Amino acid sequence: MAMKYYLSYGIPSKEGMPAQPVMQVMAYDDANGIRYLGKTSVLIYHGSRIVSKLFQSVHDALRDLQTYGKPVLLPNGGEVRPVVYNGYEDESPFISWLDVKGERWPGEPHQRR
Repeated sequence: MAMKYYLSYGIPSKEGMPAQPVMQVMAYDDANGIRYLGKTSVLIYHGSRIVSKLFQSVHDALRDLQTYGKPVLLPNGGEVRPVVYNGYEDESPFISWLDVKGERWPGEPHQRR
């Protein structure tokens, strides 16, 4: 059987990780069993979880998160921000001009557009 992946939001079980909820891509061996509950839910036998989707790869799971901006934990222990992974934003420390073009300095007169 093949490995599948699902998204889970919760407190990571790994030592050294902060005790606050984070999004995680979790690995699941489908040899353990999968039961489809209609079109929107899947029951997997991994702590009897019900998840909305099972993905063929980590890549597919990250693509599903689209513009999610917070770090996501990967099964290999790494982290990635889906908004950057999917090409919606880059890792540049500079703010895009589109985000600041309406900025005014104190005392600057208001201009109507």
